[in-house]
Amino acid sequence: MEKEWDQEIIQHYIDNGIEESTGLEYKGADSLDKSDGKKKEIAKDVSGMANASGGLIFYGIQEYQEKSHKHKPEKIDPIDRTQYSKEWLEQVIASNIQPPISGFTIYPVPINTGTDHVVYVVEVPQSMTAHQVTQNKDYRYYIRLNFEVIPMEDYQIRDVMNRANKPDVVVEFKYIVITDIGSIHEYKLGIKIINKSHLLVNHCMLEFSFPDLKKHDGSDAVMYEVIPDYSSDKIWVKKESGSIHVVYRSDDVLFPKQEKEIGDIFTLQYKFNRDIFNNLNRYPKIKWTLYADDMIPKNGEMSVPHCF
Repeated sequence: MEKEWDQEIIQHYIDNGIEESTGLEYKGADSLDKSDGKKKEIAKDVSGMANASGGLIFYGIQEYQEKSHKHKPEKIDPIDRTQYSKEWLEQVIASNIQPPISGFTIYPVPINTGTDHVVYVVEVPQSMTAHQVTQNKDYRYYIRLNFEVIPMEDYQIRDVMNRANKPDVVVEFKYIVITDIGSIHEYKLGIKIINKSHLLVNHCMLEFSFPDLKKHDGSDAVMYEVIPDYSSDKIWVKKESGSIHVVYRSDDVLFPKQEKEIGDIFTLQYKFNRDIFNNLNRYPKIKWTLYADDMIPKNGEMSVPHCF
């Protein structure tokens, strides 16, 4: 059964100013044209989204041109379906991308009943292989990142082509404020591990560390506490010189597309001395590394929160 798109849902995106992202793009009516250049742009947009994480492309919504509202939808800018039919758009996508993208769907959404004006909603799935644009003998691979579609680097192509064979697990950190009174700022560290792939993940391990600022600068700028401070079969906590090191090992599998919250056992308490903290040379960061079966380990960092 097809998803029910209508003008009211389209208008919701505009009224709520839902901004473009890696998985959402707005295109005005002039994006559809029978020239080779426009066909190439369509192929880039669709293949770039499939090579990223999949998502939605709206053909028939104009975004603001003003810098302050850039990447937000301004108004419906409908397509004349007698000039550019759903079948024509399907053919442009199918004939200018190799290998063909399986499973993309185009929904024509009528604008103002009784007219031939529509918005085309193109649902693009995340692909299990990399797709290249063949229009104008381009033969390049593209990927959508945030607000733009850019040529892919070699490692990105390899990563995409390995989606069907290797798991893709990510970690998300966030801070949830518990107390914010005076100089006391208490946070709960939220940690979520997400299996984005179509493969079962049997083993997963997350290592991360955050600095003990009292040891870093010899002041009371910030004091950290980990509650509870203990080790178990799946959690290991160790206070090392200048930092607190945590290792989490999964005790069960992660099914495809499953998310798992693991941050409930951690509470970090901060006691701020604002003047000293403001004079630090740089804000400290949490550093992390994630392992999952035979996935290439991922690592990253995020800033420690501060309230001023």
